[in-house]
Amino acid sequence: MYLTINHPEILPLIRSMAGGIYAPCLDGKHCLIVKCSKEMILAAQLKGEFSIYLAPIKFSKSESGSALITAVFDQGHSPLIITTPLTKDDSMTLELIDLFKLETFHVFFFDHNDREFLSCKARITANSLTNRIRNYRLSKPGREIALIEAANAWFRKTGEDVDNKATKVKLEENLFRDDFVIIDISSATEGVHGAKPVSVSALVREEPGQYQELDIVLALLRTFQSDHIFLNPIKETDGEEFADVLVIGEQTAYIIQAKDSPNTQKTVDSKFDRKRRKSISQLQEGINQLRGAISFVRSEPKLRFALSGSVVEIDLTGKTILGIVIVRELFDDMYCEYSKVAFEHIKKTGVDTVFFDFSEFSKMTLYCKSEAVFLSAARQILQTANRCQKFPRLFYSGKP
Repeated sequence: MYLTINHPEILPLIRSMAGGIYAPCLDGKHCLIVKCSKEMILAAQLKGEFSIYLAPIKFSKSESGSALITAVFDQGHSPLIITTPLTKDDSMTLELIDLFKLETFHVFFFDHNDREFLSCKARITANSLTNRIRNYRLSKPGREIALIEAANAWFRKTGEDVDNKATKVKLEENLFRDDFVIIDISSATEGVHGAKPVSVSALVREEPGQYQELDIVLALLRTFQSDHIFLNPIKETDGEEFADVLVIGEQTAYIIQAKDSPNTQKTVDSKFDRKRRKSISQLQEGINQLRGAISFVRSEPKLRFALSGSVVEIDLTGKTILGIVIVRELFDDMYCEYSKVAFEHIKKTGVDTVFFDFSEFSKMTLYCKSEAVFLSAARQILQTANRCQKFPRLFYSGKP
């Protein structure tokens, strides 16, 4: 593909990015790299444009800052967004400022597993950001999370007037055709129990389940050894699937249930209220399936899975269990509802459980490069949830 073939030197940056927008200089030319969900990439492809907002932040009389919000309007007033804090003397901030002095540039869209699905020539068609960032004070490093939270709160309150002032970026011409699938015959999932030697990835997905589960495995491989991961393990007793993914850690077993939706134009154009209802129903469905897996373990901790014509036995006796539910999309203002579902499950089962959308989970595995760090992060999430009586929304900034 265009970027990865002609600019292999950028691959380490892509792989280290935890999601967001970046503006590196390639062959002396600035370009915009967007690492985001497949949902956002498809929406950008279908709409042919996106908007960039400059969010002014006021912490106090003496401290202010700003952030960029990149928004793709998938349906009505419910955009998919990326929030980028701007800080003083930061190379990424300076590169973005330089990029938006230009009228035209190339933009490359990558998903969270570093696959390039859309690359275009782009043009700023309205309200250029040139010199506008200079009018806002930039925060010192260390305030990135506060900037993200404040910018998101500001964006939720904006209306048509602010939308009209946003910078409009038009995707004018593809750098390569966008009707393709990626057939992966590499050894990326070698050693993962239940993984097939060949996998297929596509931007448009009519049947999402197997694609999301594979994406979860690829994310887990940043943190866990491949032979500790079981994809769609099948119980020997009844031939039914035990869980979407099972990871056997040193002292903990991670039972993962994933719920996704098709990635199609129909899904992109779904009404905002329907997406919100879908997010809570997917979390509830994942919790219900997780509960079944937990009950099975308690009845027989020595699990026997049918795998490639043989039987694999895994003894979970003495191991703690961490439940993980991964859904398509979560909304910042619905965490009280999500938390109610999770707390009820934890109370009934006595099993610690955390939940993410895929983008959030993928970023977590980039930052948590060992089981110990991953487990510590999960425990911090649970401690915060218990203290605040609400699960926290995770925000990441900077390089892992």
